[in-house]
Amino acid sequence: MSSVQDAVQIWQKLESDKLHVLMHRCVRVRNRNVTCRKCVDACPVECITVEGNSLAVDPFACIGCGTCATACPVGALLPLKPADRQLEDLMVNSLDLNDGTAVIACREMADKARGRIDPGKVVRVECLSRVDESLLASLAGLDAQRVMLVCGDCDSCELSRAGQVALDVVLTMRDILTLWNSPMTVEVHQRFPSFVRFQAGYDEGRRDLMRDARDAAFDVAAATADYEIKNALQSDKEQEFSFAMLRSANGRNLPQFMPHRRERLHEALDYLGTPRDEILTSRLWGHAELDPEACDGCGMCEMFCPTGAIRLVYDDEDAEGPRTRSSRAHVQAVDVFPRQCLQCRTCEDICPRRAIRIDPQVFASDIASGVGERLLIGKAYRDAQAAQYDQDAADEGATPDAPAAPDGVGSGAPEA
Repeated sequence: MSSVQDAVQIWQKLESDKLHVLMHRCVRVRNRNVTCRKCVDACPVECITVEGNSLAVDPFACIGCGTCATACPVGALLPLKPADRQLEDLMVNSLDLNDGTAVIACREMADKARGRIDPGKVVRVECLSRVDESLLASLAGLDAQRVMLVCGDCDSCELSRAGQVALDVVLTMRDILTLWNSPMTVEVHQRFPSFVRFQAGYDEGRRDLMRDARDAAFDVAAATADYEIKNALQSDKEQEFSFAMLRSANGRNLPQFMPHRRERLHEALDYLGTPRDEILTSRLWGHAELDPEACDGCGMCEMFCPTGAIRLVYDDEDAEGPRTRSSRAHVQAVDVFPRQCLQCRTCEDICPRRAIRIDPQVFASDIASGVGERLLIGKAYRDAQAAQYDQDAADEGATPDAPAAPDGVGSGAPEA
């Protein structure tokens, strides 16, 4: 920022912008038949509306708690006060000051304890639902010993709807840490630990002044980051959402992407190493299952999947061009990739034959490796089943053309 005008625009934004909306990533905007309302259901102040192909946030009602961003599987909502980068810096600072423990508190608890706790050692957020798995995994990657989440009575809190989101994150993260053999723990407390309380000799007034200056600095940094994003696009007109942004580049699929939070989570897990070969049930990843007889290879799932977690396999390379009615006859299988699945359930909602479902149970090793699974459909599936039957019959010493009869059933010859 070099001009006074730019600086003034930044300060003006501080009064309103708490959330950056990436409209083209919302699965409801991409296809109005998708039923996802996770942001709407999670928002504690009901400032988000989703209707048809439209996502709207009331900037005057939004309190910037970030719950919607945690609930959104595709990263269509980005919190700005603070942004993830600034929040991670605060968490790392708390980690350093508390000898390996990061202490994060909701606004209600932090305000009640003001004057009794060292604000430099405690990260204050509007609600603990602001903290998602990618931030916690980043701390695990920094060899944190534990994360202490301090909150009051969520049932009586005015932001109680956000409490379930925070709980889901904690439970998911605990399972992840166990499977990835991380020693870090995630704990929920209703009281602050003694080591974050003021000790004799501290200048409380000076500490509060430093905290207020720090909060203001992060507000400016968040607004600056958002302004630079929009400025990079050169004009407000280019920033306005248009359905042209969803135009397919290859004639087959809508634009695909991986949310930044998911990329950061994967990077942290890759650093933690090889997980146990066990099943993880969570809100984050999913495994697509197909009814091989119902699926006709129409390609709707592949077209609207935001990350490319579903890909059709053709028996003819010439059929891999722009999707046509005739091309579905050449689809012999569907490749699915659990690591890339965001569990947005777009594929479930839009499949015209209801041939696909998402299972939240995924092997941790599949998440770590990124390997996929090939699911045969239609004739290819039937041919594979027949070949397997023949092989099984040969292994048992029976003749494929004359399978052995089940116990208690005759050979089928007429009775004498």
